[in-house]
Amino acid sequence: MHHHGMQRTFPFPVMLLDLSLTKAFVRLATEDFFGDSWSIEVDLSDFSDASAVVAHALERVPGERPRSLIVAFPGAVSSYRARFTNGDWVIDCVEIQKRFKFENGILLNDQEAAAFCIPDLGTNESIHVGGRTIQPGGGPEVLVSLRHGLGVASLCRFEGKFVAFPSEAGHVNVAPATSEEASIVAAIIGRGLRPSAERLFYQPGLALIHDVRCQLNHRSPHPQRQDAEAIATHALTDPDSDEGKSVAIFARLFASYVGDVGMAIMATGGVAISGGILRKIVPFFQHPSVRFAFDAKQPMADMMQKVSFRLALIEDATLRGMTVLAQSPDFFGLNLDSRCWREIT
Repeated sequence: MHHHGMQRTFPFPVMLLDLSLTKAFVRLATEDFFGDSWSIEVDLSDFSDASAVVAHALERVPGERPRSLIVAFPGAVSSYRARFTNGDWVIDCVEIQKRFKFENGILLNDQEAAAFCIPDLGTNESIHVGGRTIQPGGGPEVLVSLRHGLGVASLCRFEGKFVAFPSEAGHVNVAPATSEEASIVAAIIGRGLRPSAERLFYQPGLALIHDVRCQLNHRSPHPQRQDAEAIATHALTDPDSDEGKSVAIFARLFASYVGDVGMAIMATGGVAISGGILRKIVPFFQHPSVRFAFDAKQPMADMMQKVSFRLALIEDATLRGMTVLAQSPDFFGLNLDSRCWREIT
């Protein structure tokens, strides 16, 4: 979508600054969407604020100096400023703009940015969970992503544009659907922990579910297989092992939770999941029982069975969403007038 003669919303090259609570990932988006793009990753502890990270990146970026900046931030965003929940680290876009004079820029919540990748997901970039191919309908679409926490965002179409809504649905409690799941949730509560989605699926996530399952079966987890990566690796080679059973439960419990989220906002446009450990355990999500866990929401099962449920195979939904926004800003119903920095001097 090139507008010849018209000024682009975000002139290329666009610097994408993707912040987590501990690291920053910087990537360059150019007009050549599929070209190899330059990127670096830095520790935030080495910098006093976001402005210092931008300065560091600008010193290292090859080729033409970036003309625009898109920032994604894991927290509440008020137009040009955001503060980290866990400290005094601030991102102040007015200061960044005064110092570096980008032609344009925008500050996004990272869930909002991730949701922008949904309309762009190609068929070979996702699998249909449980092997049931369902075409997306109209209505809201949901993305549940495991990244810097468990993020939930929805995307709605309004007057031909996509509008993203971040949410805090990652912090709701998880409801068990079987007696085995109930015993796992009860054991987690017994440890004095709230069974939130973020805890069960992100951190400690699979490691916690596996540890609790082993405890309930009066076994100790294998000492070399206690973190999510190691549990998942073993589960893939031996699905009938303890690790395999833990991953199968993790997949069903996650699908059930994702179904609850989809049902709560009537996501008839489809539900997608992405990130974290999910790409590694794709074979488990191809099992019909996982799709059944998503659907089994009587009396709403008929609605749920018609909802498209996909696992995205892309590496990072947030960076992809930022790139899509840089390429095609006209697709999105962002209030660019009030949120872009073009006019700040």
